[in-house]
This record gives sequence, C-alpha cells and structure tokens, in this order.
Amino acid sequence: MSEKDMLKELWEKQEVLNLRIGVDTPNLTEEEQIQGISNYCRAMTQELAELTDSVPWKTIALAESKAHRKSIASFAFSSSADT
Repeated sequence: MSEKDMLKELWEKQEVLNLRIGVDTPNLTEEEQIQGISNYCRAMTQELAELTDSVPWKTIALAESKAHRKSIASFAFSSSADT
C-alpha cells in the first residue's frame, strides 16, 4: 500500500470514528466547524502541555508520552477532516 493510500485510509477511519461519536463533519454548519476546530486546538494544547510535563523527569515518561502523542495525532486528524 502506498503512503497516499495509507493516509487516505487514516482519514476514512477517522471519519467513521467521528460519525460513531456523533460528529458528522461534512454536514456541520460553518459555526459548528469553527467551534469544533477551536475545541480540537484546545485539546491538542492540553495534550502537548501534559506531554511536556511528563517527559523530562518521570521514569514512566515514555509510556505516558505515547498516549499523549496518540491523542495529539487523533485530534489533528479529526480537525483536518474534509468538510
């Protein structure tokens, strides 16, 4: 599978997940899109802050950082879904 196909597959899976949690991205109003992007930005900012806090000094930093990195990637994909 080419990299392009993998990226397309990720977006398709994210769209399915979004629908499962009640977010129908293509049918959001402009106001809802703006609010959604704002919410994703706040969520990513919080995850980045938690990642920054956990990495330098905790002995379990790598395990914790993996969860934060996955959350950040998920929020990034959700916020960039086609509308």
